[in-house]
Amino acid sequence: MVDVAKAILDESRGKIKNFAEEDITEARQLYDQVARVSKPSSTVMQGWVSCMCYLGITGERTKTFEVEDGSLRGAWPYSIYIFCLKITVFSTWHAAMLLFLTAGITLASFLHLEAMHVAGGVVDLAAGLFLAMACFAESFERAAG
Repeated sequence: MVDVAKAILDESRGKIKNFAEEDITEARQLYDQVARVSKPSSTVMQGWVSCMCYLGITGERTKTFEVEDGSLRGAWPYSIYIFCLKITVFSTWHAAMLLFLTAGITLASFLHLEAMHVAGGVVDLAAGLFLAMACFAESFERAAG
């Protein structure tokens, strides 16, 4: 019985169309497309704010720090972990933007509490512009060199 099955198998090789081969080829091409699109680019980072599991408040440099001509240029980027939030600061300029954003939100809150809504609205607008500039900090740093 086994010999008959082997003889039939040997005789049918190349004569029967392999229907699965076309589907496997298409699936492999689709997988390669999805893998290429979903792979993060080496020039684009994941962003300066991300979520992660961490309990505590700490910070760390992602590069070794060396003082260059008295500047803090080698100190960046710096990652700050606040509970489940990771904030990456790219430069002194970016740190200043985040500080001014925090100060603007605080000032706007106090102005709205004191019923000074016009001044609070102006500060809200300014804080929104600081947030927009902070969101583009990575692109600005990359363009500056």
